[in-house]
Amino acid sequence: MVLRYRRHSIDRNLAPSTINVRLAAIKSLVDMARKLGKTTIDLGDIESIKSESYRDTRGISVEQFKAMLDTIASGRSSTNDPSTSIGVRDYAIMLLFWGHALRRGEIASANIEDFLPQQQKLMILGKGKRAKVATAEAARKLRS
Repeated sequence: MVLRYRRHSIDRNLAPSTINVRLAAIKSLVDMARKLGKTTIDLGDIESIKSESYRDTRGISVEQFKAMLDTIASGRSSTNDPSTSIGVRDYAIMLLFWGHALRRGEIASANIEDFLPQQQKLMILGKGKRAKVATAEAARKLRS
């Protein structure tokens, strides 16, 4: 039955990591049941799905980021003149990305209505979240 579930998950094009987490949960449950004497089944021979390792997601160094900001602020970039609203926007986006570890999609989904200037907050809908959270509040939670 577990092998059929594994095959069904593969056929549904689920990510290997998702399948492996689900298989591990089933194997753990059956293992506990065996230890408690409720079954004699052993799922130890059910193999995980081979998955590719993620690319390097560590990002750039602080020095590289500062150099990028300097390029935007100095106007040396051909597309980012700091005296224009676009240049100011791009500089602010870079600070948001770095300062709050935001994802591209989180920045892209932000609207002008999400900015609360009186409270100095920007409401961001985080990955997998249903409600927006203020970046200032999120930063405080990370620091504590």
